[in-house]
Amino acid sequence: MLKRLLKADLARGAVVAATLTALIALAATLMSAGTCLIVDSLSATSRLSTRAKLPDLVQMHAGRVDREAIDQWAAARDDITEHEVIKTLPVPRQELTINGRNQSESYSEPAFVTSPKRLDLLLDDQGNPVDPRPGEVVLPIHYRAIEAADVGDTVTVTAGGRTTTLKVVGFARDAQMNAAMITSKRLVVSPKDFSALEQQISEPEYLIEFTLTGSARPGTVISSYKEAGLPS
Repeated sequence: MLKRLLKADLARGAVVAATLTALIALAATLMSAGTCLIVDSLSATSRLSTRAKLPDLVQMHAGRVDREAIDQWAAARDDITEHEVIKTLPVPRQELTINGRNQSESYSEPAFVTSPKRLDLLLDDQGNPVDPRPGEVVLPIHYRAIEAADVGDTVTVTAGGRTTTLKVVGFARDAQMNAAMITSKRLVVSPKDFSALEQQISEPEYLIEFTLTGSARPGTVISSYKEAGLPS
C-alpha cells in the first residue's frame, strides 16, 4: 500500500522529486567537503604547533629582565620541562620601510628577533627553523600573503641617527603570531644584525616562555611566577 502511494506521488511530481534529490545530494556533498576541510585545517595547525614547539605559557615584558633569576626559578620547578627568554626589538612603524613603502599606516606591530633555538620556532616552507645570514631578513609569511613584500625586496630601518638595510630572503611561519588579526609580527635577522639594531632601538621587549609537563597546573605555575617577583 505504501509503495503504491509512493509511486503515485513520484509519478505526479517527478520534477519536484528530482530537484529535492539533487539538493539533498548537494547538501551532503558540501557537508562532507566542509568536514574534510575543517579536519585538514585542524591537523595542519596541530602539526605546525608541534613542529614549532609552541610554549604552554608566555609572559610578555617591556624593559630589562634578569635571565639568571628566571633560569633558576624554572630549574627549581618539576612542572616546567623547558623555557626560553626571547628578546625582541619593537621598531616604530614610521621608522620601518618594506619594499619601498613606509609602514607608518600599517596596523602591524613589527619587532626584530633572532631565530629562537628551543621553543616557539619560526619555520620556513620546509618546516625548518629559519636562519638568515648577516644582511638578510626573514619576514612573517603575512607580508607575502598580503603581497607587501617578496624575496629580493629590501627592509630599511631608519632610527637612532642610522640607517640599516636588509634583503628579504624568505618568509617564516610563526605558529603563535601567523594570524592576520594578531598585530605583533616578528622579523628574523642574524645575531650580528640584531646586535647592530640594538644600537638603534633602545627599548627591548621580551617573550618569557615555558613548556609544562602533562600533569602541570598552569594556574599554579602562573601564581608561583608572580610570587617570585619575576618580570611581568
